[in-house]
Formats: sequence, C-alpha cells, structure tokens
Amino acid sequence: MDQLEARPTVDDGSGSLSNSPPPDHTDDKNKSDISVSVDDNTATSHLEKGLSTRQNSCVSKDEDNVKDMFEGALEEVHEDKALVEDREIDNAAKFELHNDIFSMLFLAPYGSASFFYSMMVFAVQITILILALVNKLEKSDDDEGTFLSIFKIPARNDPEVIASQFFAIIIAVFVSTDVVDSLEVFLIKYDETILHDYPDATRTKWILSNVLRFIEVFIGIAVAMVFIVQATDVLDLFLDFTAVLFVSDLDNVAYYIANKGYIVAESVQSLTESMLDVTMCQNERFDDIMGEMTRKKQRRRMLYKRTVFYVILLILLVMMMFVVFYLQDMGIIYTSKCENFQINLPPEEYAFFEKCIKNKSDYEWMQCSDSWKAKGEQGSPINFSQFSGVYKMKTKVNSEGIDISYDGRPHYAQVSPSEGFYPDNRDKPSGIFRYCKNENAWVFTIEGVSKGANANDCSWLLKSPDTEADTMDDLPEEDWKVWTGAIDESTVDITCLDCVDTKSNGAPDQAKDSGCNFRGECGEGDDLGTCLCDSGFTGLTCSRCSDCLMQDLEYDNEPQRTFKRLDRSEDKPMLVNDRQVHVSNNETGTSKNWVSDKPLLSFFYWNDRYVLWDLEEIVNKTDNGDYSLDSILDFFNSFHAAWEETEPFLVREVSMDRWETQEKAGLLWTDYDSFKTQSRVFTAANSFKLTSKCHEDRTCPF
Repeated sequence: MDQLEARPTVDDGSGSLSNSPPPDHTDDKNKSDISVSVDDNTATSHLEKGLSTRQNSCVSKDEDNVKDMFEGALEEVHEDKALVEDREIDNAAKFELHNDIFSMLFLAPYGSASFFYSMMVFAVQITILILALVNKLEKSDDDEGTFLSIFKIPARNDPEVIASQFFAIIIAVFVSTDVVDSLEVFLIKYDETILHDYPDATRTKWILSNVLRFIEVFIGIAVAMVFIVQATDVLDLFLDFTAVLFVSDLDNVAYYIANKGYIVAESVQSLTESMLDVTMCQNERFDDIMGEMTRKKQRRRMLYKRTVFYVILLILLVMMMFVVFYLQDMGIIYTSKCENFQINLPPEEYAFFEKCIKNKSDYEWMQCSDSWKAKGEQGSPINFSQFSGVYKMKTKVNSEGIDISYDGRPHYAQVSPSEGFYPDNRDKPSGIFRYCKNENAWVFTIEGVSKGANANDCSWLLKSPDTEADTMDDLPEEDWKVWTGAIDESTVDITCLDCVDTKSNGAPDQAKDSGCNFRGECGEGDDLGTCLCDSGFTGLTCSRCSDCLMQDLEYDNEPQRTFKRLDRSEDKPMLVNDRQVHVSNNETGTSKNWVSDKPLLSFFYWNDRYVLWDLEEIVNKTDNGDYSLDSILDFFNSFHAAWEETEPFLVREVSMDRWETQEKAGLLWTDYDSFKTQSRVFTAANSFKLTSKCHEDRTCPF
C-alpha cells in the first residue's frame, strides 16, 4: 500500500485547511525582478526584513524553508546585477564619434561629396588662420629682424588690457575642445568591424582625420595667442579674438549646416544622420586604465582627465604671458624706427658751475671736480647747444646680459664725431636722453648736473611734453621745458639719421634713398646705415649744401689764408655738428700730413655758429715740422664742445639757415673774449666781416 505524500495544509480563506498545492506566483516573481535592486546592501536588508516579518507572522512554519526561499531570491538579484554591470562596462568601452567634419572625413568614401565637403571646410579654416598669422607676423620696413620683433609685442600695456589678455587666455583654453578630442584618440583603437557599414573608414583615414583635427586646433590657439600678446586695446582684442574662435569653430558649423540639409547633396546629410549611431571600441589599454568600472565612473574619470589637460594648457599659456610681461617690464621689447638721431639743443644756459664754488655746506649734494670749479670761477655756464650732436640708442645690460634700461626703455647717448660713444668720464660727461617715469616724459640729462638736492625728477635739464612713448621716434619738437635756473619753454630739433634703402623694396637702381633725403644712397659694409651723398651735398642725411674743397679766407685785415677740407678717409669728410671741417694748409695737393708755415687754424661749426679755432698748441708735429694728420683727426674724433680746454678765438653770428654754407656772406664776426663779455651782442664797434672764395667753381643747388 503506497504511502500517501504529505502536503502542507493551506488556509484557503474559508477558515478550513486545504491540502491543495500553493498558487503559482511565477508571474509575480517576474514582475518583482523588474523592480528588484541590484544593490547588495539593499538586497540583504530586504532579506533580513523578510525573515523577520515571516517569523513574526508565520511562527508555526518551518524556518529553514523560509531561509531557502529568500537565499534563492538573493542569488537571482546578484545574477541580474552582474548582467547590468556587464552591460554598463560594455557601453563604457564604446566611443561615440564626434559630430564634426573630421568624423565625416573618416567615414566618407574617397571622392564622395561628403569627402570633398569635409576637405574644403578644413582647407578654408587653415587658409584663414594662416593668412591671419602671416598678417600679424609680417615684417615691416622698420623691424630690426630680431626674433622678438617678429611678434610685434607692444613695449607695455595698460592694466585693463593686461586683465583682458588673461580673460582671453582662459576663454581660449576652455573652448579648445578639439584639442582634447584629438588627444582622446589615443584611448581609442581602430575597430575593423566598422568596415561592414563604412567600407572606406580605413585605419589610414582614422589617423588622418585626427591629425587634421589636431593641426586645426593647434594653429587656432597659436593665432589666438598672437592676437592676445599683440593687443593694445580691449575692444580690438576681443573683436580679433572672437573672429579667431569663429574660424576655429567652422568645422562644427559646417557639420550643423550639413545635418540640417542646407547642402545640395543629400548624401552629405545622410552621412551626418547615420554618424549619430556610430561607435568605436576602446583600445586594449582601456581595461588597464579604466578597470571594471561603470559608465558613470568612467565619465567621472574622463572628466577628471579633461580637467587636468585644460589646467595644464592654461598654465602653459599663462606662463607664456608672464614671459611677455617680464620682457616688457625689463624694457627688452620695444619697436624703434630709428636708432640714431641728430639732435640740436637750444642755446639756453644754466649757471651750474657757479654752484661748485659756493659754500660746500650749502651744496653737499654736489660732487664738483676741480675742472668744474674752475669753470665756475671763470663764470662759464652750461650751454645746452654744446651738447648738440648725434645720439645713438644704447641699452644698459647687467653682468647676466639682462637689459636694465631706464624705466623699461632704451636711452640715447651722445656720440663723438668718430661715431663712437664718448668714454665714461665724470669730469666730461656726455648728454643722455632717457625716459623718466616720475615726470612721465623724455628728458635730457648730464651726469652729475642737477637742479637741487631734493629734486626727485631724474635731474632733467630739458623735458618733453607728457608722453608714454617707448622711443624717441615720435617725440614732438615743440613745447619742451628747459631749466635755466627757472623753467622756460623751448624747442628741440630731432632728425633720424638711419638710412632706408629704397632699392631693397623694389625701387629702381637709380632711385635715391629716403633716409638720405633722396640726395644720396645708403652705404654698405663699413658704411652700412650711413649716407653717401651725391656731389654738391653734405651732412649726415645729405641735407646741406657741400662746402668748398679748398677756399681762401680773409678777415679783419689779416693776411689771406687757405683752408682745405678735412677728410676722415678718402671722400669722407670729417663732420662736427653735421657740418664739414676746414683746416689751414699751404698745399693744394694731397699730403699725409698738414703743411702750414703759420699757426694752424680750423674753421668749423661749434655750438650754434661757425668759429675759427687755433690748433697750434693742440696738434702734434712730425719730425720735419709738419702737423700730423692723425693728430688733427684725433682732436676732432673726440671733440666735445662743452669740455674742450681750449676755446675759439673768433666766432660768427648765428644763422639758422638749413642750407647755410661756410662762405655765407653778410654775417658779422668778433673775437671770443668780446663775445663773452658783451653778452653776445655784435656791433659795428666790436665786429667785422669775413670774406671767402672757393678754389673750384661750384654753386649750391638751392
């Protein structure tokens, strides 16, 4: 007799117990699977709660059966969680193509409308960026050709421009998404399965598309940085910068236009629509880099990597700007059209040397030498016209080779007739033009000469109108201040001496150079930067009529004397204050040395007028009694009107005629002692006329 199988009794709700099988809750279980949590902690919590509830409500039931039921449910939860995580990791390993023309280029068949459209947009982008870069870096005629001059960086900027430059850099970094996109390619492997849907999406085109993307964004950042560092105006900076950003974003604009169907070829629009579903697999290094992480974690990691890259790029660009600011602050960056100037100062005087013989306790700030004290005892003032001459750009460089010029700008030091800087000499300082930040102006100074002990004004003796000019190129000649013991108004004549070789700019060979007033040509070799004047003209810029090669002078009942032009070398006349020098000579031929049977005299321009100067006690003689030509040249090569120990014996009235020549008639002469004692007044009682006659036939062209 078979034993009956025991079935658990079930309350059917009528109050009686039944042996019928339990209802099938399979559908209910499936429904519960949909909403079950994949969180281990949550599942465990539900299990513990269920056991507790089941024990409280079903105390008469088998506890082991209840545990088995819920443990089985927990295993199913873990299986579902594993499936979800596998799906998320699989999704995380996929890379969606960027929606731009570079992805179009990768997928499009060779020769298709999409391919040509992508290449055309890229070519337009690069062409515009390169043209902008070339325009900004184009060398002008005034550039010196140095590396820094190519970038045309301003010597300094206002604070608001500097702040705008930093804002522009920040914007440039965080809109440069294509840089990050192009670098993400190193996390992506080429997936050959894509060839099933896009047969022309080869590995070569995959590399090409990303290389082109990187080139476009690199040039875009370079152009943006050039615009930023060259900026001098806030509005212009952001206008130019916005234009660069627009050009850099043309690839995205072109994709949008194609996607909206504004391109005639329907195949282009179809490709942009199909690109939305195209993905690539991460490369083999992905597991090492990312590990088994969910898509959410992967996105956080990628966001972190993007942020790090943006910060690194920002730091690099900001460091570049700080280098620019350092160069500006040190005065290394400035644009100068001219390095050499002929500067004629006014004839005003300052009785500075008289202070040297005052009570020392009253002038402890002064450090007068014996020669300065002697000038004070003689009543000799500083005549600013004695510091007229050629001034050449000069920079102060420390032992490390760093420019430490005055207030971040170059200065201009007076040079001798030999075109070299005067040696540093405390007793005989040369003139200097420099910028004074305290006065917001360019000033003329003489080392050791000041207005007073408490003058915190760069010890200026002449001062330009207020300006922030980096060099002397654009300084006005009017409205200068001059110190004569009080502040007066004056003018300063400033002329650039640098040649501009017009033939190098395509002018015909017979064309004359503008730097030589179109009356000469710029020299080459040893004469580079100087003018070689045409016949009949002289001066540093060929701006004056040439004097006689030989001429006879007669004055004040003195015997007639012959004077010959002094040349530094063959056909290169010696110039003092931009005018030729003549020396008395009995010979009409050429001779290594100067021959004269009478005291040696010289006829040249001094301060603001022509003079006759006795060289007898200055120039050495040779063994045969001739005057040494080298000794004469040495005197004039180092000549400085303010510090010569000897003085002229005859002086002439002032004439400001630019075309004035030595033989100009009708002007009065007087001896220098009378000139000093009678306040430079020329009268019939103390003056006379000098007559001259050229040995050669010549006339001034004007």
